[in-house]
Amino acid sequence: MGCYSIPSNDPLAIRPNILFIFLPMKALYTGSFDPLTRGHLDIIKRACGIFPKITIGVGDNPAKQYMFDREERIALIRETLDITGFTHVEVCAVDGLTIDFAKLQGFTHLIKGARNGQDFDYERLLHDISLTQQLGIETVLLFADPKLNNVSSSTAKELARHQGLIHEFVTLNIKAAIEKKLGQTIIGVTGTIGAGKSSLCKMLAGHFANAHHVNLDALSREVLEGNTPLAIQTQARVEAHFGTRDRKKLGHIVFQNAEALKQLNEFSRDGLLTLLRLDLAKRRGLVFIEGALLAELNWLHVCCNRVILVREPEGAAYVQRLLARGLSQEQIATRRASQYTFARKEEVIREAIVHDGFGKLIIHQSNDTGSNEVATAHTLQKAFLE
Repeated sequence: MGCYSIPSNDPLAIRPNILFIFLPMKALYTGSFDPLTRGHLDIIKRACGIFPKITIGVGDNPAKQYMFDREERIALIRETLDITGFTHVEVCAVDGLTIDFAKLQGFTHLIKGARNGQDFDYERLLHDISLTQQLGIETVLLFADPKLNNVSSSTAKELARHQGLIHEFVTLNIKAAIEKKLGQTIIGVTGTIGAGKSSLCKMLAGHFANAHHVNLDALSREVLEGNTPLAIQTQARVEAHFGTRDRKKLGHIVFQNAEALKQLNEFSRDGLLTLLRLDLAKRRGLVFIEGALLAELNWLHVCCNRVILVREPEGAAYVQRLLARGLSQEQIATRRASQYTFARKEEVIREAIVHDGFGKLIIHQSNDTGSNEVATAHTLQKAFLE
């Protein structure tokens, strides 16, 4: 705290020896944060560029029904701030009127975020009420980034209840926490062709109580061979571009051409995501999503970067496994070339975990005896379920 004495001959002086006291600026950003969203994070980031010290005050309204209790919300906010690098922002509980708490704790400014005109009118009303209660604390109104206008805690929760994609609304640690509250934990299982993904998923689904196996390849067949309007529309686009909708003929085309495979995946994406969401909406408990291209399609957010990466058997056993499926040596080579190598998949997954500050990678070494599957189940139990 600094003090400055105005000289008696200063024309601004009202009387000699008056003191102006300069308080350090302390800003308080309050809300229920059930949960914290990317919109809230945008306000925090911008406020940090204005004020040297920011505190997030988490309120509790007895008239409201919260998904997370206040201690859980505070813990999630602290975790998210740590992930996103806002380590100098403090978090605390706020009871009673915000203005009273701010005055008591020496805050100089209140931060408010507004997404639209209705938010603005409401915040202005709160500001007017605050001024009539206590003078000396200023309200700073920050308008939301236009890209985040539709982001709200209630929207994120409602979308999650219907398996909507909420990774653009909240960070992945909060997405995982919402899904857990809704009774669901999603694990991705990926690997190269014929690595043993399906065998592992079936074993894990049988090992854990209330566990499920969702195969993206089966859903993809439904999109490309089904008779729903969604499937028929997708098939028409595929046929118009490739001249066929037959899966075997498509395989011959796309497995030898990376751009063609990318185009086919783009045509199938919306339909596949829709079927996946509808399937997940029916399931509670532990869900294993098997997909060879989770990393390639940038779909790791679906499982919150929690992934089991299956390494193919070593040596001739792997080739023999693929030959037993009726694939020729040439087909094996082209299919392997059409997707990332094991090393590249691992690299992409680890990069996603670092980028998002959340996730876990388990490496499973496949073999023909299945002796490693129980060990992987134990590792998964400790990593994701305890």
